[in-house]
Amino acid sequence: MLICQPEVSRNVSESAIHSRVRAFVQEHAVYRQRRFVLPDDSRYVSAIVNFIGQEYEIHLSSYEITEENLGSPWAIARFIVRNVRIKG
Repeated sequence: MLICQPEVSRNVSESAIHSRVRAFVQEHAVYRQRRFVLPDDSRYVSAIVNFIGQEYEIHLSSYEITEENLGSPWAIARFIVRNVRIKG
């Protein structure tokens, strides 16, 4: 299967990233239903970390795996935008 990854620029839209993150979360049932709570289960955390790495080429260190950065789709989008702008 060929996967086309979009180029992420410094002017990336937080709402566009949020939409992609939310679609991933819904497709993979990463977060508990109705409430976006980061589960303690490491496979869920791994799924999000892998998604961020594959989609945006951002590799999280262990200290970045926090509720603040990964606790909701909006938190993930903000984290990605911050890191894309730093890399760009």
